[in-house]
Amino acid sequence: MKIIMGLPIKIYPGALIQLLSMAVEFFTSFFTLASVATILVSFSPVFTIVITVLTIVAIILSARFMATLKEVTENIIPINRRYGYYTQVAIEPQFQKEYRIYGMHTLMMKKIGSYTEEIGSWINKVFIVQGNTKTTQALITGITRFLTYSYVALRVLSDQFGTRISLGEFSVIIGATESFSNSFSGMVMAVVDLGQSISYLKPFCQFMSIPDMVMESGANEIEPLERLSFDNVTFSYPNSDPIILDQVSFDIKKGEKISIVGLNNAGKSTIVKLICRLFEPDSGQILWNGIDIREYDYKAYIDEISCVFQDFQLFPFTIGENIDTEHAVFKADERNSDNVWKVLEDVGIKEAVEALPKKLDTYLDKSLYEDATDMSGGQKQKLAIARSIYKKADLVILDEPTAALDPLAESEVYENFNELTQNKTSIYISHRMSSSIFCDKILLLQDGKIVAFDSHENLMKGHNLYRELFEAQASNYRD
Repeated sequence: MKIIMGLPIKIYPGALIQLLSMAVEFFTSFFTLASVATILVSFSPVFTIVITVLTIVAIILSARFMATLKEVTENIIPINRRYGYYTQVAIEPQFQKEYRIYGMHTLMMKKIGSYTEEIGSWINKVFIVQGNTKTTQALITGITRFLTYSYVALRVLSDQFGTRISLGEFSVIIGATESFSNSFSGMVMAVVDLGQSISYLKPFCQFMSIPDMVMESGANEIEPLERLSFDNVTFSYPNSDPIILDQVSFDIKKGEKISIVGLNNAGKSTIVKLICRLFEPDSGQILWNGIDIREYDYKAYIDEISCVFQDFQLFPFTIGENIDTEHAVFKADERNSDNVWKVLEDVGIKEAVEALPKKLDTYLDKSLYEDATDMSGGQKQKLAIARSIYKKADLVILDEPTAALDPLAESEVYENFNELTQNKTSIYISHRMSSSIFCDKILLLQDGKIVAFDSHENLMKGHNLYRELFEAQASNYRD
């Protein structure tokens, strides 16, 4: 059960619980109804028919209200989703600067206000129908009880309307009538609720019927990386026409440092996602030591890859837990803190962490922990790089790893790059062309195809996109 602006809305998993409970309610009401109906029919068939008709009228009113509630539910859920999104975004700290500088708070309040009014109008409709329904049902219930008590009392006092009954039978008939109305109503409403529960579950069932993308996981034991190859790999994103990578082929040998360069949307980050098996190629193969990566055990393969994504995430754990994820469940004194400090020193953030009162045991989320630290974007990026280097992986992928660093810090990372990834194969993506100088080869992508794969020196000798990008960026620094 979920409360939406004061209105109870039954959704999954509430709908599934309701489905099971209504099935139990139906059978309970059915057997109870069958028992008491026999008593009432033997007492008076006409009386039983009258009570049945009045009960059906009350049920129709309830069904009308339930139909209205279902209509409101179907219409209010997408509205409420937008309402929840805007109210959440309104308080997120990363949006506050734009709110103030561009006056976005006015538009935000207008958006929230419009959805509030729309939700309010739907809820008002429900309450009007609910009020009318409850009033009419109360009237029908009063009439039913008046007729029941009056007729049964007359049968106790006189035989004019049928055989006289005793006070004991009076109690039995009154109880049976109440039970008949409740059971009959409960049985019918259980059927209505079952139908509604099924309708609520339809989107979930449709979602579950979507074929899963099978993450193939072979049984081959993975060996240390000697060569990573793309063999005629073609890829396009689901439900998207453009081909992102078009029959891409290249080889990376052990220990090589490769820079992937290209304009926006050239497919650079897509290559990273394919290597990390976040997506699967439409055609072609990605080979690790000549074997399709899908033939390796999935977990063992992922253990050999370390990556810093453009939109990397640090978790609301301690600094030490974010870096030494393998031993995060250990007690602080049981972790390999020396190696953590070493990698922090390598990426140039050791002094900043040492200055914190709790050092490696400092949490990173002030919204959860009062004594947490709030690091800058560049410091967080250094921690993400430290985490990737700390992982004992053969292949290190850095996708825009220095975007939030100042030029001095960026230069420091570049200068230590070979040492940081010693004996590791590295793939490096950056819009800052100076990073390519530190790499063995540059993989130049254009329109989803490889147009060059050579060293910086050789590419600078020809006329190509790489040289244009490098010289354009270099001229900006000279100016």
